[in-house]
Amino acid sequence: MKCSEFKKLIFDYMENELDFKTKKDVESHVLTCENCLKDLRESAKSVELFRQLKEITVPAELDKKIKALFDSLFHG
Repeated sequence: MKCSEFKKLIFDYMENELDFKTKKDVESHVLTCENCLKDLRESAKSVELFRQLKEITVPAELDKKIKALFDSLFHG
């Protein structure tokens, strides 16, 4: 596995969404690639911190603006 392939799969790996073979390929790669192992550890820390965030209520008008911006950036 190349590092570029690993980077595309890192979040699917952390969410346990990979098939058995791909999961094993990812695990084999991080055993031999210090940079990707570091990326995996840092990403796992970031995801854990994100999960600890508390949900907040956003005013309806701001929510509409955020959704419109998101749609224009990713679907427009």
